[in-house]
Amino acid sequence: MTSPSRADDGQRPFGTLNNPTGWYRHYCLALIFIVLVIAYVDRGIFGVVLEPIKKEFGLSDLQLGFLTGPAFAVFYAVMGIPLARWADMGNRRVVVALCLAIWSAMTALGGLAQNFLTLFLTRIGVGIGEAGAVPPTHSLASGYYPAQHHGKVASLLSFAALLGSFAGVVVGGAVLAATDWRTTLMLVGLPGLVLAVITFLTLREPRSITRVPRPSEVFDAESRRIVTHLFNTPTYFQLVLAFLIISFFTLGMPAFLIPYFQRSFELDVSMATRYYGITALLSTVAGTIIAGVVVDRLARRDVAWKLRLPGILSLVAAPIMIAGLLSDDVKRCLLLYGIANMLVFVALPALYSTVYGISLNSERSMALAILGLITNLIGLGLGPVIIGGLSDLLAPQFGVDSLRYALAASVLFLAWAALHMLIGAKTLAQDAAAVAEAPPGA
Repeated sequence: MTSPSRADDGQRPFGTLNNPTGWYRHYCLALIFIVLVIAYVDRGIFGVVLEPIKKEFGLSDLQLGFLTGPAFAVFYAVMGIPLARWADMGNRRVVVALCLAIWSAMTALGGLAQNFLTLFLTRIGVGIGEAGAVPPTHSLASGYYPAQHHGKVASLLSFAALLGSFAGVVVGGAVLAATDWRTTLMLVGLPGLVLAVITFLTLREPRSITRVPRPSEVFDAESRRIVTHLFNTPTYFQLVLAFLIISFFTLGMPAFLIPYFQRSFELDVSMATRYYGITALLSTVAGTIIAGVVVDRLARRDVAWKLRLPGILSLVAAPIMIAGLLSDDVKRCLLLYGIANMLVFVALPALYSTVYGISLNSERSMALAILGLITNLIGLGLGPVIIGGLSDLLAPQFGVDSLRYALAASVLFLAWAALHMLIGAKTLAQDAAAVAEAPPGA
């Protein structure tokens, strides 16, 4: 296939584009951003509807933990590797559009569930679909922009997670207050089907040669070589540990924050989602901006700051977050939570940006998918279950405040993850240099 001329490059919306620039590159990034927003809306909405689901089906906190954890996370994690392999070898537009349609449809079908089992099955479907969200979208976005802009791209896509989570909480809370949990899930899921069609028709794959991998190629010798190379990269290994451990906090805790505000402060769902959603939005925006500006600026002097600064700030955030969760005043709780959350969200975009810099273009989706496999299988798969189980265990002693202490205990994982960020900072410069020196197209 003949490459488009320089005059055409990035100036037309259709056709395979090599190294797109101009308005089309920005359009692709904007569309990817919206897709990720929808992903996090569909993921975050479930925390809003937990309390009415608990009451209708008579579930325990442990069962709620299984719905928010393993039902989603196990299949999200298992499907992540084959979908990432497809993304690394094939047309990422097809992967994104197909997966978006699946998770949106399954979210809507959740509103038709008649018992714990059928709701569990729809959550499995959401997990399968969302396994194809982060790796191919991040891989596409990073390929559209040069390395010096990767920090900003990662920050923008991390902001999509924030905006989606905020919309899922606040808008979802308002819809739930006006309707019921079934209608809420259906109204949230259906728009994603329309977006899937738009994505398929207008998003284009920059690579000239793409193909669908055979099943035998998903875990073939080349796949094993990629995995071995990644885990033999010292910084990547520390990133795996950091992502895994911090996910107990970042993925486990949010599943129960709305019920926490409802129970410990006796807020109705509308007020709980509004207070929490606005606080999370403002604090995450601030953290994301800091990550996009300050981290890249420091990294130009010493690339190790991409991990050093997040590690330091995560250590500072841990005691602040614990103090907020244990506060008996809702305003003080929200203030301390906002400060700590801002510091944490300096870390997350910087971690993704680091992955861009230490993995080759041909293995970047796989690098992200491995992180998704491990962190979601362990952090999201076990995090809500552990928090829910601990809450049930503490209930006889602390009553409705049992969830408060279970959430506070999960913050200890944040401090632990920070140590691995600081260890990874020591080898980051060497590993990034090795990728920079690799042949073009590697």
